[in-house]
Amino acid sequence: GRRSHASTRCCANVNWVPSGLGWGAWPQIRFSEPSAAPISSALTGRRALASTARLAYNDAATIASLAVQWGFPRCRFIERRETQCLVMANHSAIVVAFRGTEPDKLKDWMSDLDTQFVDGPLGRVHNGFNMALSHVWEDINGCVAEFQDQGQSLWLTGHSLGAALATLAAAYWRGQDKPLHGLYIFGSPRVGDPVFERTFDQDFG
Repeated sequence: GRRSHASTRCCANVNWVPSGLGWGAWPQIRFSEPSAAPISSALTGRRALASTARLAYNDAATIASLAVQWGFPRCRFIERRETQCLVMANHSAIVVAFRGTEPDKLKDWMSDLDTQFVDGPLGRVHNGFNMALSHVWEDINGCVAEFQDQGQSLWLTGHSLGAALATLAAAYWRGQDKPLHGLYIFGSPRVGDPVFERTFDQDFG
């Protein structure tokens, strides 16, 4: 498998695939996009998840339309307060992608009083990120339970703030022993304390 030990450090990228899965699992969620799409066709692996993280910045109608064109007929956009994510599924895979924020706004998040750490999954975590995830957590769980009716693999991705939320979601699900097939995050801020980081990396080893 491949992963990074920088899963909770500031501005880290993670390419995590559990041992034994390998890149060969990715054809099941190959994306074939129309020529009008802003990104190249037939994406696999981390590029596919990067594209999905990018897709999360669009409006709900655009997300649903492109998800269908990518071969994911079931799609739901979830928005509660300032937290947004998409869940899309086909017969073999479910992808959860969290929307991020602009770098200057992320700095506001990190300098806010909510940067205090609180008890969370696998250790202590950033309170602001934890609260943001809590706004949509019940909806995400319900949606994944509804869509995961054929034993589909579950993947998570996000950029910036979305990367932090994807990491937290992965930690909560692993704390419940829910199988995850991959976590791909881009430009993530720090999510948890050193205990969280060590436990997270050990669990995903």
